[in-house]
Amino acid sequence: MYLERLLAINMATLGALGAILLGMGQRSELLPLAAIVAAAVSVWLTDIQGWFRLNRKVVNVAALLAAVFSLWDVVRVPGAFAALVGISNLLVYLQIILLFQKKDARIYWQLATLSLFEVVVAAAFHHGFFFGAMLVIYIA
Repeated sequence: MYLERLLAINMATLGALGAILLGMGQRSELLPLAAIVAAAVSVWLTDIQGWFRLNRKVVNVAALLAAVFSLWDVVRVPGAFAALVGISNLLVYLQIILLFQKKDARIYWQLATLSLFEVVVAAAFHHGFFFGAMLVIYIA
């Protein structure tokens, strides 16, 4: 049980760090802050207490709504940069949705993959020293 809690905390931290790196690239604070709060709340409510867990049907509907919302952002503002921002926001939305699901090996792999994709997209933006420092922390 201890190892599973530690894994949940580590995956939530990894997801939050991926969102922070993405926010640094977009120069946005709102979505990384939402990811940090969601990670902390999900660890407490979903993983430790077990009070709030989304079932697969709710997760599927929420993921579809997140995709439509992100697509709306891509269509509304033309350009490659807007498309990249919309897709990267979709990654964070999906990560937040998955954090509130009962964790199994599949969910952990999906969270790790989404976090890695966030970092890959974040690397497409121009960065400085602090991005490199956060990237070292992410890798560790």
